Amino acid sequence: MNALAVEGDHEAGLAFAELVFDGKYGGDEAAVKTKKEAKDIARKSAFEFVKAASDAEHLDGMIRWASVKFHGVREPGPHGSQLAGALYGESEELYKRLFEHPSCPSNRQAEFLIGQAQSIDFKSRYKGLDRQAEVFELLQKALKVDGNSKLADFILAGIHWDKGEYEKAVIHAKSCCDAYPFAALILQKASRNGLGVDKDESQAQSYYAFWLEKTDPKNRRK
Repeated sequence: MNALAVEGDHEAGLAFAELVFDGKYGGDEAAVKTKKEAKDIARKSAFEFVKAASDAEHLDGMIRWASVKFHGVREPGPHGSQLAGALYGESEELYKRLFEHPSCPSNRQAEFLIGQAQSIDFKSRYKGLDRQAEVFELLQKALKVDGNSKLADFILAGIHWDKGEYEKAVIHAKSCCDAYPFAALILQKASRNGLGVDKDESQAQSYYAFWLEKTDPKNRRK
């Protein structure tokens, strides 16, 4: 698989990278002096193969490389070390390229728009920039291409709430509450204080109970 990837087979390169990132392949120990050296070489190759696929406009390679830049890469397990950190400036550009890719699947357009929006948002918070208008525009666009995009609704609920646009925040929070239970906290505050909806303490308690139930670790293990 490594040999095929070196020759430019991007499918093989991506498969090799997943084995390495998942901790299922630690390199060729017979070719080096130590286990760590073998692992380091394998990891370096894995990153190079994914980047090469992305640079070649290979769609799956671009998606994987965007994920690497947005999420970073950590070793498997709760105590795994970080192999690569998030770079939101690069992930923003990668998600933009993915959305504009001629083979971009229609059912993933919203995902790439949201990835671009979140990259801008996270980078802006870190750098102290004001690009919220761009974030808002991308999220609205995501909802236009996929009216059932719960993540876009969830993020927009928070944006509208922070801006004091409570009625809009409630609409978005209701649309995504099942998928993103933290939206129930917006609905709880809205009902308790009469913000965007009629004041209703019973409804506020109901939303809070819903949030508790959905976020209880015991329930998540079921």
